[in-house]
Amino acid sequence: MQKRHLLHNEIDFFNKHQDEFAAQHYSEYVLIYQGSHRGFYKTGGDAYRAAKQEGFRSGAFLIRQCVHPGEEKKVIFHSRIL
Repeated sequence: MQKRHLLHNEIDFFNKHQDEFAAQHYSEYVLIYQGSHRGFYKTGGDAYRAAKQEGFRSGAFLIRQCVHPGEEKKVIFHSRIL
């Protein structure tokens, strides 16, 4: 059995609408919660503050930049915790 990500509905929604979002809101950030978009914001921080103001709990929403597929920047975090 394949394990699904906790935000699989939000990720699927973004992937289905990524071209549309990029065309209409290029470089803005979209806030996605419970499989639908809840707004577009100039910065990721603005989107995060809006999510917290709406009472969305951490880990239950997705914020992604509206760019065309292949333009995303990959960020990798490393931990030195042993």
